[in-house]
Amino acid sequence: MTRSAMTSTTPRNITGYLWTGLAVVACPCHLPLIIGALAGTIAGALLSRHWVLGLVGLIALFLVSAAQAWRKLSGGSCEGSCEMN
Repeated sequence: MTRSAMTSTTPRNITGYLWTGLAVVACPCHLPLIIGALAGTIAGALLSRHWVLGLVGLIALFLVSAAQAWRKLSGGSCEGSCEMN
């Protein structure tokens, strides 16, 4: 692999991995863990009091970050499966 090829693909992979990490953290099944981690803070109090809004926000964040991770790590090649009719 040449140096120019390596530098052009590395930022795409790094951002893909960062989006994947955000998707893992924002997964809605982790809401009880997030509330527990934020216990004793204002953010934790708001999240435990308004957990439905927190769940909706986490679902939206999870879907966006998972889609971005998929797009970045697939290299932009959908092989015909990304076509919209």
